[in-house]
Amino acid sequence: MPKTNKLSKDVIAKMKQSYLEGASINKVARKFNVARSTVQRHLSDIRRPYEPRNAFELIPNDMTEEIAECAGIIAGDGTIWKEKNRGLRIRIRGNPKDEQEYYNNWVKPLFERTFNIKVLSKHFSGGSYGIEINSSKIARFFSEVFELPIGKKATTIKFPKCLLEARKEVKLAFLRGLIDTDGYIYFNTMPAKSWGGTRFKTLYVGLGLSSEAIIGQIKEILTEYSFKVSKITVSKGSPWTNNPEFNLRVCGIKSFYRYLSEIKSNNPRFKQKIDIITEVMRNG
Repeated sequence: MPKTNKLSKDVIAKMKQSYLEGASINKVARKFNVARSTVQRHLSDIRRPYEPRNAFELIPNDMTEEIAECAGIIAGDGTIWKEKNRGLRIRIRGNPKDEQEYYNNWVKPLFERTFNIKVLSKHFSGGSYGIEINSSKIARFFSEVFELPIGKKATTIKFPKCLLEARKEVKLAFLRGLIDTDGYIYFNTMPAKSWGGTRFKTLYVGLGLSSEAIIGQIKEILTEYSFKVSKITVSKGSPWTNNPEFNLRVCGIKSFYRYLSEIKSNNPRFKQKIDIITEVMRNG
């Protein structure tokens, strides 16, 4: 079929959408059966976000909290893998019982508005739920700039070097994404006999990972910012792997207040516990 250079507004709009979703100019040309020069002419006013020729052009001073949180989410629940004949892909998934709302209402919109792309949310085999990003350039961006491993990452992942000199809010945004996906909140209470109310016997935000390196780096960062943190402890970890789990906790009421105000959480599964804790704090 001969290629055509006369395109309707509807076709041009679809071409632009395909390009914004990660398709290359050559792929768009083949899909719509037009010349490459025609595609370039119609896309001349579009620049896909965060698509430098060299990914390292995005230096830490230009880093945003949104990008850092996306990286933390991938570091926690995500996987970057190479799909045969299709390039790199990102898949992020969690438990549909208590995280589907988080993925639908926060993670999916966060990636879509940050990178101006369309993100697919779905149930995966094995019973998990999450999102899939079919853009090799975005996957390569996170792999190159944030050094997030391609393939298995559990024991090798580290705190990204590009964030070590970033401002505090950006570092904590990465931690927010990581804790929201791989962390937890634990507390129990006991009667306060002296005034008849309730006080906390135990209260902490916990994080357990199979990478000793990143847990050690996180401990250093939180200590630098004067959070009260525990010693790193080691447990058996998941029964499905032979990897030990390295555990760190942000402990105490003062540090929990700071967690709420400085690190924060966007995961609804934490909300019920946070509401109970703040109510005890208010009335205890």
